[in-house]
Amino acid sequence: MNTRKHASFFIESLVLTLLLLVSVTVLIQLFGQARAQSDKARMTNAAVTIARSTTACLAASDSRADFFSLLGDPVESEDETGHRSWQVDENGVPDEDGAYKVEVRYREKDQATGVGWLDTVEISVYADEENEPLYTLESQKYRPGA
Repeated sequence: MNTRKHASFFIESLVLTLLLLVSVTVLIQLFGQARAQSDKARMTNAAVTIARSTTACLAASDSRADFFSLLGDPVESEDETGHRSWQVDENGVPDEDGAYKVEVRYREKDQATGVGWLDTVEISVYADEENEPLYTLESQKYRPGA
């Protein structure tokens, strides 16, 4: 009779230990997923802030050259279409070792009426090694003609 009590106690202890291990494993996975989502949200928030501050430079500029000078002329690469990219930190300050990459496509379009230009800027912010942008923002500004 005594060995039966010991065997049932041992089996109950084993089952409770297994349930505890499964519960701890599930909780660790949930906390890991919450951390990953938090990191993604933080990066997306920084990307939105960087894009919005770049758009503010467009609003304050009077020309293409003025726009890029307000950004601090941070050109690291530029192709023949005027597509520029550079590295920035999480505050949008140009930094060679920055965690984010900003790509800007600046297009000027002469209005058909000949009274001004419509500047269009497409800003894409990437995490350092990512191929897909975290955030893309398109902004326009009308500049009256001379």
